[in-house]
Amino acid sequence: MNSVLPSTNVNEDLSAQLLDKVQQQAGTIARVLAEQGDCSVNEYVQQLGPSEHSSYQPVSDVADLLLDYVTPLLGREIAQTARDELMAQPLVLTANHHGVDFFAQSVQGTLLLSQRELRLEGVTRRARIVPVFACGSVAMNNLTYPRGALLYGADDEQVPLRLPIFPDRVKRQLVARTAPFDQGMLDRAIARVHKLAGEGRITSTTQNSMCSILTEHYGAREVLTQKSYSDQAVMLNARLWREMMPPEFDSELVYLELEQIGARLLQQDLGNEQSLISILLFNRTVRAELMTLLNGAKGCWVGADLLTQALDGQPLSGFGTFMFWGVDSKGRRISLGVDSNSGIDVLRAVDSSAAFEPVPLTPESITEAMNQGHLLPSLFCCYTAISLARGVVCAGGYYQAEYLPVMQQGVVSALRSHGSYSDIVAKVERVKTNCYLSGMQMVMANDSQAGLVPAGPVEIIAGGGLSMAELKQLGQLSVRLAHIASLSETVPDVVPDQILSASQLTRLAREIARRQKDSLIVK
Repeated sequence: MNSVLPSTNVNEDLSAQLLDKVQQQAGTIARVLAEQGDCSVNEYVQQLGPSEHSSYQPVSDVADLLLDYVTPLLGREIAQTARDELMAQPLVLTANHHGVDFFAQSVQGTLLLSQRELRLEGVTRRARIVPVFACGSVAMNNLTYPRGALLYGADDEQVPLRLPIFPDRVKRQLVARTAPFDQGMLDRAIARVHKLAGEGRITSTTQNSMCSILTEHYGAREVLTQKSYSDQAVMLNARLWREMMPPEFDSELVYLELEQIGARLLQQDLGNEQSLISILLFNRTVRAELMTLLNGAKGCWVGADLLTQALDGQPLSGFGTFMFWGVDSKGRRISLGVDSNSGIDVLRAVDSSAAFEPVPLTPESITEAMNQGHLLPSLFCCYTAISLARGVVCAGGYYQAEYLPVMQQGVVSALRSHGSYSDIVAKVERVKTNCYLSGMQMVMANDSQAGLVPAGPVEIIAGGGLSMAELKQLGQLSVRLAHIASLSETVPDVVPDQILSASQLTRLAREIARRQKDSLIVK
């Protein structure tokens, strides 16, 4: 049961209390603040990339894939630049959820990545492409709310206020399996915006900004004609990015679905017996060891054989999945495990009541099931193909920076158990896996209680976007202060069994305004 955080003495520093509570729950944040809390966010971003690059499989596989994925959505020039920059610096942001991103914390993590520099053709310069591989195996109603938009410019007890665009019936669907929105949904969303403004729940500035976004960007013909919400989101995130950034900054946001990238790499890897994924999936000795080693690990699975954990006829949750999620006819994910009872290895639903046809554990059957939309690569599967096999550094959230190194060690130990993969082990071990880029904010919006609250795209665009001077200023904010500015969104995520009361949120907003207003960008 959720509980409200205890009230504190008015003379106590609420932000310090909350930051301490967050550090107790998130070891990554505690580590980063202890080691780099006093450096600027710009200095922090510059050290994220790999110091060297030597991977088991070529990073060019990922770079070439970008060319194919991005070209039809954002154009050949952006796709080619994305490919070239990934080859020069194999670094991507993987902290975000897929969908049109209005969640201030992830929007501003993307903003931080845009400050990075790379060396290309003998010249060190700021990167032009901001590459994001965002998780699409999340529900449309999750914390970041890909089902609609988040409005921070609200005079309401609920900030941010949720503006639905998709109907309620899709809220449990995976972003990766959701059909595109249409004009009728946009018309209803615009009507909701006007109603919220008429009730005094959002400001007129927020009303105008959101209506403009829905009309000019969501309603653009090239967006409405896409075949999936996932592809619409790629286009819309790029369009909103251009609205937020000054033209002279000359950058492009390439915000892609992680599982699409994982699936496209698997098309290559499943047919290659020497690929890392094939060894982990089809070498029974290695697979059995891997399943035991990562039993209970975050982002993996529970039980060396998930099926032994099933309670017949009872819905299950929190079991993770082995390598792939099953997807049912309603676009919802199903936990899978390996069943060898019939003499043939198959991927079978952990919950015996789930409507999922078992998939033989063969390259051909897995490929066909992915193509038909019945299988979706898991986080473990995606990170193994992208990062552990090909050396791409994945800068993630506070949880990923803890669980990806655990996945890495599990893979290394499983390979060592076989005794003939020492060359692969040496390369997988060298991949940098503890990178963290989340939980920080530098751009805020004024609220009606004379405090500062996070700013998402609606508020940044309403405030005229960011200037070059503001981009320079935000880069100088310390890592510690950027974490404090993000507490109203970090606390509900990291300390989920406790909530901030309305009065505490107001007090936090006022405290941030009083102590950090001159350091932060205020729109």
